[in-house]
Amino acid sequence: MDEKEIKLQIKNTFDQASSGYDLPEIRFFDISAKHLVDLLRLKGRERILDVCTGTGHVAYHARDKLKNGSITGIDISDRMIMIAENKKAYGNGKIEFICCDFDDFQSKNSFDFVTCGFGIFFFPDMEKALRKMKSLTGRDGKIVLSSFASPFMEPQRSMFLNRLQQYNAQAGQSFWMAINTEEKFRALLESAGFRHIEIRKRDCGYFLKDASQWWNIIINTNMRGNLNSLSGKELLKFKQEHLEEVNNLNQGKGIRLEVPVLYAVAN
Repeated sequence: MDEKEIKLQIKNTFDQASSGYDLPEIRFFDISAKHLVDLLRLKGRERILDVCTGTGHVAYHARDKLKNGSITGIDISDRMIMIAENKKAYGNGKIEFICCDFDDFQSKNSFDFVTCGFGIFFFPDMEKALRKMKSLTGRDGKIVLSSFASPFMEPQRSMFLNRLQQYNAQAGQSFWMAINTEEKFRALLESAGFRHIEIRKRDCGYFLKDASQWWNIIINTNMRGNLNSLSGKELLKFKQEHLEEVNNLNQGKGIRLEVPVLYAVAN
C-alpha cells in the first residue's frame, strides 16, 4: 500500500468514527489533551498549530488558557473538522480549523508550539512530518506530542485481535507500536533532528461500566477498520462472542481500560 492509499484509508476510518469520537467512554482523548496542554505552560499570547486535531480536544483546552493568542487545528478528516467547528458555539477565543493534509499545509508565520495528540504515528514518514513541524516553529518554538504506550488497552486489545484471527480477518497495523516506549519515541525525535527532548509518562486510564462501552471504543476509533472484512452475520456473531469474554473481566468495579500515555516536548 503506497502513501496515498494509507492516507485515504486513515481519512475514511476517522470519517466513519467521527460521530462517536467524543463519547464519555473514549474520554482518554480529552484527559490526555488536558495533560498535553499543561506541558505547554502557556502565558496567553502564543500561536499554536495543532496537527491531527480530530474533534479539537487539544485545541479547545489550549484556547481556555489563551487571552491574546491563537490556535489553528488541522486534520485530514473533514467530518472530524466539522464536529470541531460545531464546538465553537460553546466558548470564545481565536481558533481556526482547517481540513487538509499536513503535507500540503503552509503558513507565512511561525508558531510557538506545534502539537500533535496521538497522531504522529499515522504519518507514513514520521521523520518527514516531524521535520516539517520543526520548520513551522520559531527559534524558541517547541513541538509537543503524545503517543500510546504499552500495555495500551490490554488485555481487551489482545482479546479483540485474537478473535479476529479466529474469523480469518486481517488485522490492521497498530501504528502506535512503532513508538510505544520512551526509547523508541526518543530515537525517532533524534533522527528527525531534535536535540532537546523531554519524555514523560502518565496514566490516563479509567473504568468502563461494561463491555458495551468497550465496543463503542472499537466502533468509534480507528480500531473499527479491523472489522471491515466481516460480513453482517459474522460481525453480529463476533460482537456477541467478544463482548461475552470482555464482560468476564468485570470484577465488580467495572472493566479497567489501561491507557498509558507518553508525552514528548522537543526543540
